[in-house]
Amino acid sequence: MLEAEFGVPVSVDNDANVAALGEHRFGAGQGFSSLLYITVSTGIGGGWILNGHPWRGAEAMAGEIGHMVIDPTGPLCLCGKRGCLERLASEPYIAQQADEWLRDHPDQGSVLRTLVRDSKEMINAQIVSQAAAQKDEVATKVLERAGWAMGVGIGNVANLINPQRFVLGSGVTKAGDQFWQVVRRVAKEAALPEVHFDIVPAALGDEAPLWGAVALAEDLLS
Repeated sequence: MLEAEFGVPVSVDNDANVAALGEHRFGAGQGFSSLLYITVSTGIGGGWILNGHPWRGAEAMAGEIGHMVIDPTGPLCLCGKRGCLERLASEPYIAQQADEWLRDHPDQGSVLRTLVRDSKEMINAQIVSQAAAQKDEVATKVLERAGWAMGVGIGNVANLINPQRFVLGSGVTKAGDQFWQVVRRVAKEAALPEVHFDIVPAALGDEAPLWGAVALAEDLLS
């Protein structure tokens, strides 16, 4: 419809795939022929670059790391499975876990309670991170669990596909140093010692998909 309306070539893709392309062409993936971009926000998704090109899979479903099962006995995910990475480490669920812990442990989480003024609507991953930086026990436990889940997922993917780099973008990746430390440590523990990779934040931030759209346009016109 857009091609017919404007008389130009058009390309459409998944937002995580486009973000992966943006980071590969213009951001933290420059110089790397293989990477997985992971978006960690209201959900968790991923986009692959393999041998310098996007890899979408047989049915364009490659990269759905958010629904890798990390804990088969874990909490129920919206997809119907239990213990998915998205259910353990996405921003809404980090907030939910913090709220549940505060409710179940009224004698804990004094820093977090002060920051949110006892209003669960104010709880988000960045506030949890702020509280963890101030040694709040509830925030620390919640953030470490999310980082652990992300690390396990990345380590398993590293063993399977062996990319050079993992690029993490969107909201939860702004959660602070503690989250990143746990992710990197657990990922290295989960991966084989012969499997080498690094884990870095997205250089383009929330604009990675926009730069990916630029890359798609460049490819159409080249």
